[in-house]
Amino acid sequence: MQITAARAGERHAFPVAGSDREVTIDVLPPCPVDRGHWACVTHREGFGTQIQKDFHISQGTHHLVWICFEHGPEQPA
Repeated sequence: MQITAARAGERHAFPVAGSDREVTIDVLPPCPVDRGHWACVTHREGFGTQIQKDFHISQGTHHLVWICFEHGPEQPA
């Protein structure tokens, strides 16, 4: 298992839920707000709970980003 954290300044395409569209996300520096959820950039998948994230990353290679509810995609603190 290999897990890396997204860095501020990275850009990634991410799917829009329920659509065939994609959006480009720009990873921001971390902020002090601790409300949000994890997403895996490698597999372009978000997780609503810690259990979902932990299960997802239990095997394989993953590049993770924190999605802040106030600011959007951020480098994990």
